[in-house]
Amino acid sequence: MTESVEHKKLAVNTVTLYLRMAATAIIGFICTRILLQILGDENFGLCSLIAGICGITSFISGNLSSSATRFLCADSGAKDVQQLQKTYSVTLEISLTAAVLLMLIAQLPGAYYLYRHLPVPDDMRETAVCFFRLTITAFAVNLPGISFYSLLMAKEDISGYAKISILDCCGKLAAALLISFSSHSAQKQIELYGLLLLLSSIVNMTVFGAYCFFKYPDCRFKPVWEPGKARQILSFSGWQFFGTLSCISWHSLTDIVLSGFLGTAIISSRSAALQLRNGISLLSSNFLIAVRPQILKKWHTDSEDKFNSLNYFSAKTSFFLLLVIALPVMLEMDFLLQLWLKDVPKYTAIIAVLTLCNSLIDSWIEPFKSAMESTGKISGVQTATSLILLLLCPLSYLILKCGGPVEAVFFTGVGLTLLAAIIRLVFMKKLCRLDLKKFFLQVWCKTMAG
Repeated sequence: MTESVEHKKLAVNTVTLYLRMAATAIIGFICTRILLQILGDENFGLCSLIAGICGITSFISGNLSSSATRFLCADSGAKDVQQLQKTYSVTLEISLTAAVLLMLIAQLPGAYYLYRHLPVPDDMRETAVCFFRLTITAFAVNLPGISFYSLLMAKEDISGYAKISILDCCGKLAAALLISFSSHSAQKQIELYGLLLLLSSIVNMTVFGAYCFFKYPDCRFKPVWEPGKARQILSFSGWQFFGTLSCISWHSLTDIVLSGFLGTAIISSRSAALQLRNGISLLSSNFLIAVRPQILKKWHTDSEDKFNSLNYFSAKTSFFLLLVIALPVMLEMDFLLQLWLKDVPKYTAIIAVLTLCNSLIDSWIEPFKSAMESTGKISGVQTATSLILLLLCPLSYLILKCGGPVEAVFFTGVGLTLLAAIIRLVFMKKLCRLDLKKFFLQVWCKTMAG
């Protein structure tokens, strides 16, 4: 594939993802507003906290997704159809096994923690446990989607991925709208919402699997016994575990610390800020989704200069795509939050601004994460950066225990993100012979000047 064809395909895929972005962002904002108005700060915060606790299990999906995409893209780049089919089958077997194990292992300890230690009124404990069981089941149902998603990325079938994503968002919107018509108590509304989310996940995974089955007959699942390939995928996932662990600590465990000192209302503030961040960063993150398969394939097919040239281009583009929206939003944060939420939870504005600062730093570095994954040598960088990011949870505890302001927790997060980004660039120089001077001049200086 020539460079001009690659750029054209990248442009088409990016535009497709922008359309997905518009749909998912609008639906996401509507869902948050509906749920805040129906459930209130405390109950919405409770649902967000439980979803975050269930998100602790995301290390399974995060690790396997990154690993499966890496191996499937390598097979696709090598144009080895038979090996691609085997790799796809192995990843699906692994994800189905993980789903069963998650259902068996996570239910009891999670329910015990919620019932005994969650800081909520006694009359909400049964509801919290019920919502947790439904949510963790939905997480398990979604695990086979790892293989479906990775196959679409390897095929660069961005339009198929966009359609499935929009269907998933529509299911969540339908769940929020249905409970808005419910006249039941808050407890029953939360339980109904959990059940509707589970049903939405089942429908979405059924459609996702059927799409891959009929669209790619050469990659249909066939039971295989490939212990060597399974070990490769799981070994790669094992090193990815450190990165996912730091992400879990950054979000879910820090949420638990914050709620322990400030109650579940602070989780409403953080959840709204994250929802805003996710909507704003969709422009940048969708571009990165489109370019990631090309980065993973280019390491195996092109020269280092072309490989790093694509990384420079991706870093600049992802930063500008985020900055063009994030900057005006940060300047008018109070007004926009009031327009969106009406009753804005306390601390939402400052948390949202600092969360966007984190995202701007990450937008420079995100393409290089894919570049290092393509080499397969990720043990050192994952360990170093993860140890840095894991510090947020204990530092948050110390800050709040010593009477520090909640804003200090999020300023600390920005500092740790910047330090991890610098460490990642140092490893990129070692693994991919990245020219740091060239990066500074072509990426950092140009984005700052822009």
